[in-house]
Amino acid sequence: MHNLTDMSDAVPEKGEWIIPICAYCLHDRRDGTCIAFPKGIPYRILAGYTDHAQIQVDQEGATIFEQAPNAPKPDRSRWAGE
Repeated sequence: MHNLTDMSDAVPEKGEWIIPICAYCLHDRRDGTCIAFPKGIPYRILAGYTDHAQIQVDQEGATIFEQAPNAPKPDRSRWAGE
């Protein structure tokens, strides 16, 4: 498993399952992109290693995670500071 402080965007390790936090976000486009990351959401965010409740240095604009009204509440326990 990846180090939670690792900010790289390495690919998932073989056999690693990922349920993206983005699936719960109002701004997710369901194609691996969103308003903040129109060219592709970084792996660290998809895997939940980085909290997107704060603006990221490599994103476009100031959009952050916002709970989609019809989505269940995500497990944010892996996010730093949560």
